[in-house]
Amino acid sequence: MSVTRVSFGRQRSKLRLLAYAGAAVPLLALAVLAGAWAWLATGLPRTVGTAQLPGLSAPASITRDKDGIPWIRAASALDAWTALGFVHAQDRLTQMEMTRRFVSGRLSEVVGQRALPSDKLVRTLGLRQSAERSLAAASPDFRAVLDAYAAGVNAGVAARPGPLPIEFVLARIDWEPWTALDGLLWGKAMALQLSGNWRSELMRARLLAVLPPERIDELYPPDDPTGPSTIRASDAAPGATPKAARAELGAGARTALAGLAVPRLPDLPPPFDVAGASNVWAVAGQRTDTGGAILATDPHLGLQTPAMWYLARIEAPGLALAGATVPGVPAMVVGHNGQVAWAFTTTHADTQDFVVERVDPADPRRYLTPSGSLPFEQRTETILSSDGPPVQLAVRATRHGPVITGLDETADDATRTVGQATGIGAAALLALAWPLLLETDRSMEGLVRLNLARDRQEFVTVAPLVNAPIQNVFYADRAGNIGFMAPGLIPVRESHDGRYPVTGWDRPRIWSGYVPAAQMPSAANPPDGVLINANNRIVPPDYPFPISLDWPEPYRARRIGELLAGPAPVSLDRSAAAQLDSVSLLARELLPLMLAAAGEAPPSAEDVREATALKLLAAWDGEMLAARPEPLLFLAWAKELSWGLYADELGPLARDFHYWHPRFLRAVLSGQAHWCDDVRTPDRRESCAEVARAALVRAVAGLADRLGGEPASWRWGDVHEARFRHPLLGSLPLVGGWFGRSVASDGDDFTVNRASPAFRSGAAAWRHVSGASLRVVFDMADPDSSRFMIATGQSGDVLSPHYVDMVERWRDGVPVRLPRQAPEDGRVLALVP
Repeated sequence: MSVTRVSFGRQRSKLRLLAYAGAAVPLLALAVLAGAWAWLATGLPRTVGTAQLPGLSAPASITRDKDGIPWIRAASALDAWTALGFVHAQDRLTQMEMTRRFVSGRLSEVVGQRALPSDKLVRTLGLRQSAERSLAAASPDFRAVLDAYAAGVNAGVAARPGPLPIEFVLARIDWEPWTALDGLLWGKAMALQLSGNWRSELMRARLLAVLPPERIDELYPPDDPTGPSTIRASDAAPGATPKAARAELGAGARTALAGLAVPRLPDLPPPFDVAGASNVWAVAGQRTDTGGAILATDPHLGLQTPAMWYLARIEAPGLALAGATVPGVPAMVVGHNGQVAWAFTTTHADTQDFVVERVDPADPRRYLTPSGSLPFEQRTETILSSDGPPVQLAVRATRHGPVITGLDETADDATRTVGQATGIGAAALLALAWPLLLETDRSMEGLVRLNLARDRQEFVTVAPLVNAPIQNVFYADRAGNIGFMAPGLIPVRESHDGRYPVTGWDRPRIWSGYVPAAQMPSAANPPDGVLINANNRIVPPDYPFPISLDWPEPYRARRIGELLAGPAPVSLDRSAAAQLDSVSLLARELLPLMLAAAGEAPPSAEDVREATALKLLAAWDGEMLAARPEPLLFLAWAKELSWGLYADELGPLARDFHYWHPRFLRAVLSGQAHWCDDVRTPDRRESCAEVARAALVRAVAGLADRLGGEPASWRWGDVHEARFRHPLLGSLPLVGGWFGRSVASDGDDFTVNRASPAFRSGAAAWRHVSGASLRVVFDMADPDSSRFMIATGQSGDVLSPHYVDMVERWRDGVPVRLPRQAPEDGRVLALVP
């Protein structure tokens, strides 16, 4: 008995020890995590006290308000740019590092081989080399700004009281000092993101494999020439060309290239989502309640954490700036200087062409031209990867631009197909012609000079320097003037219109030059006192030069015009309310056609869900509210209807083409009924009613599978959420949600409150992925009353209280103000040389 008791007691002791150990392991893990968290928190920026900042000519100060927004005061403009670099490094170092690595083609060094397609693309394009040319062309004054900003960034890193941000620790990133060149890289990234017509050119070429050109034209209907344009036919645009010259130039530039059928040209993988859109309107002083001009804007970009923008107020002799900066850039990108305010929208100009080059059969190191063969420009790039061996990338360029062939299998397949279509076989290569890569770009210097413009005249004099990417530059000044310009380099094409790749070996040039600067679109103080752009057409139909083949839909611009119309003066409140407007003119126009096509009866009398959906939609006013089911029903139906119309004709290409094409839908439901027939069933001809009803059945069934219940209980906000999550920690199981914020949101692609949903299948379908990353309303009667809001928060550090503290205010349109006087209760950091 005693032996048994001792043995049992020992077993109980072991079990007790194991239990203690089992409890201790998670506690120990938590303690380690807490310790690591506390250690990382020591790296949060110092915002009070004194810090040394090498390079300052005199003491300066940074006062932060309750949202972490800095008020910078310095004794000189260069000192102010140094201080801006300092606060950018304090709050957004990871964002700056990743932008620098993206444009330099060095993402693979920290995120591994999944970034190789991006790195290969930007190295082939030579974006960093383009920045080097810009730096070489910089004026001494601008070079001093770049150097001052770089000194501030490096001082901000050196002044960190603890470790670098968590992303540097997890990805084992070694910090490299910031340079003047790095201050130019963001501009190249935006030029690539906002100049995306090369993808539509490739898509058109691919469609030639399955459709004749006239059917492709039906997929891409032109915009309505009677629709809204920023410059109206009745407005007198400076630099207008006489009508006789217009007809001659227009005819020569728009001659279509025939006979180049290029099947299965694949899209090259984009480096990030292309979502270049924005709203902007300028109202002259005589139309406002204050007598001062109003300028309102909200740039639309892919939602990210942190937001691209960083709010700041900067004061120095000759410098009084307020607005939105971008970390990594020594400038106020969207802002005012007390005298002039400025904002941008994407022009969607066609500035890129693919050229089919022909390798010299006698020497593969050369390619053919009408005057003989020329040698390729060649270099070798070495791409390092954190999880694989180095990659040697051979880069070639022709007189037209970099050779895309060789980037990956899809590019190689595209080249083989082009060779077959043109009859030159394996001798074919594809090169990208793009002014950004052919000319010296000084856009970032132009942006800094805009910051310094003291009046309208100075502003319009320096604005042409901001030319890549081509943007619509809007402005308003203290005198009540408003205006817009679209500076940039738009090719004047010879014997082709830019829709498809053009052969290069048989023509001396593909462009005769660029649209003359004096004839680029511009307008000032129109008779009705209002200028509007929401990425719609900027010129009337009789403008002499082709600007774009693919103007975006004008629904947002039309709605803005409605909201600003009438005799009542335009106020700041009215403009701010317009930015949150969620009425879809697309839905109001397209839904009646869809309902008419489907007929009054549901597809099946027994199916109550379809009947309910039709009843809800028939009574709907087109407002895309998160709390309503109709937006979800309408968009799901339109998506399935689009698929039902062209999936049979396009085959495997349908998935790449499948996105919003409202003009196409409108044209089909208004008369082009041949698209309703399913070519896969030659023995019968389907009607548009059949296609519309089948699409409704699929849409409702898909939503029922996902949401359950009945259509009346579904809500747009159930699936249309803006998710702001940490790019690394947000994917962790169980705890990922702690590192971000999600909010249901109104709107869609075609509302003024633009909230683009993800056009895909599965759990991510309809998620709010792009929209107003920044909202601003400038009051030029009292610039200190101007209103600002960004999408997430001031800090990019997940440990900061200002990481996502603005999300709800951004959704609800609750602004902040940036007056000259710093907040009296702010936290002050004194900077000393």
